[in-house]
Amino acid sequence: MIVKIIGAGLAGCTCARLLADKGVKVLLFEKRSHIGGLLYDKDNDDIFQHYGPHIFHTSNPEVIQFVLRFAKWRAFCNRPLAVTDKGLARLPISIETIADINNERLDVGIKNDKNKIEKYIIEKYSKKQWGPKWNNKDAINRLKVSKTIGGSYFDDVFEGLPSNGFFQFLEKMVEHDNIEIHLSKKVNDIENKEDVVIWTAPIDECPKIKIKLNWNGTRFERIKDNKKYLSAVYNYNIDEVPYTRTTKMKLLVGCKSEDVLAERPRASSEKHYIIINDSEKKRVEKAIKRLETKNWYFCGRAGTASYLDMDEVIENAFEITEKIINKH
Repeated sequence: MIVKIIGAGLAGCTCARLLADKGVKVLLFEKRSHIGGLLYDKDNDDIFQHYGPHIFHTSNPEVIQFVLRFAKWRAFCNRPLAVTDKGLARLPISIETIADINNERLDVGIKNDKNKIEKYIIEKYSKKQWGPKWNNKDAINRLKVSKTIGGSYFDDVFEGLPSNGFFQFLEKMVEHDNIEIHLSKKVNDIENKEDVVIWTAPIDECPKIKIKLNWNGTRFERIKDNKKYLSAVYNYNIDEVPYTRTTKMKLLVGCKSEDVLAERPRASSEKHYIIINDSEKKRVEKAIKRLETKNWYFCGRAGTASYLDMDEVIENAFEITEKIINKH
């Protein structure tokens, strides 16, 4: 059996390695001139995350065991700051956040401060990110709330970054005799009936699925920012700054560069964040289920039109590759 994988980001590379370890021959196709997708962070002889801050976190022992095979990891505690009309506020949302907004000492709980959280932490950020028709209910549900003080934005037992960057991490992952990599390749002819295909590129680019979806593309701008960063990541819930987020990469990845990565939402035609309603989601799920009977599988964030964290992408790859091995 030969498996063709479309897209060499985290989903594609993980699927490739899992199958290769089982003795399966894999052809990995990538339209860019390098692997890595949005995790690409090679910067000549340095590291710089070009597509926003990526911090790996998980509590799944199987996922931890898998990622430890391909890199040494540096612990990192994500404590972003929100820039609000009331000044800086600590995230994740906790009694610290409320104290910062109210300019007072810590209280025993968040009490009835939901409206303040929405106004000062969510509203302007979300309008910039999603436009005037933003759904504040969805935004509130996605935000993490912490019951502790001084904790990470992520409530997981494993959190950090590969010491030499995500690009080298993925390079090591696809270093296998059973994996053949084809870069700068757009795959147009994969119609052979014998083909087993894993699609990890945007699902609405798949020739087997006639669904047009909406995406929110971010323009990533590498800028000079001379202000003193108290944390690696700043979120902007104010109108005066056009960005939703800036990241001082030196504080995140330990690079030599003093540059800051700024994110300007809805300013690119790239497919970064899926915008999908319940009806479209059901159509996508139905199409995925139908195509699995024809040996076409879909994996990852773009490939399933789902909002997945990195560990969930790896879990998705575990599931898909197990299906293929068991079937063939």
